[in-house]
Formats: sequence, structure tokens, C-alpha cells
Amino acid sequence: FDHLVAIERSGRAQDGNYYNMRGVNIKHLVDPIDDLFIAAQSIPGVTTTGIGDGGNELGMGKVKEKVKNLMPKGDLIACDVAADSAVTAGKDALRRSRDPLKHG
Repeated sequence: FDHLVAIERSGRAQDGNYYNMRGVNIKHLVDPIDDLFIAAQSIPGVTTTGIGDGGNELGMGKVKEKVKNLMPKGDLIACDVAADSAVTAGKDALRRSRDPLKHG
């Protein structure tokens, strides 16, 4: 493989836990694939992309300070694991892109 992509996947926060946007710890629901993104940083030719809408998603560590400053509960929920590229997108936009006729 040469590219890892995480889409709307909760990422590890600074305290080692995983949070939803409300600040609820969901660590018991998440398989910790963050280590794959961390390992990819030391493998030549492997890049990573994180896609999310709230800052708690895997890869959003790239914009962690913005999440902490701009998002409700950002200090708690911000993902600590960065991707090479971080793409922010609202869920509604993602939903529309899958079925543009259904969602106008």
C-alpha cells in the first residue's frame, strides 16, 4: 500500500482516549488504527489522509490547534494523530455527494 485514508474515523486524543463530538469517551467502541498512521510517517512513499468534520477524527491532529481553539470541547476531543493531509467536510456534503438526487 502507498496511501492510508481515514474517513470519519475517531482518532486518539491527547489523553489516549477517543471522543465523539459531545465529549463522550467512546474508546470501548473504537479499534485503535492510529498506530498505522503513526508508522506510515516513517515509511518512505506512504502518505496519509484524514477526512472529518469535527476535529476528533483520525488525521485531524494536523489541525489540532485550530480544533482546540474553534470547536466546542476542542481541548478534550481534538485528535492527536496527524495525517499528511487533512480534509474537513460537513457530513451533509458527504451525504449529498453519495446521492445528489435524493438530497437536492
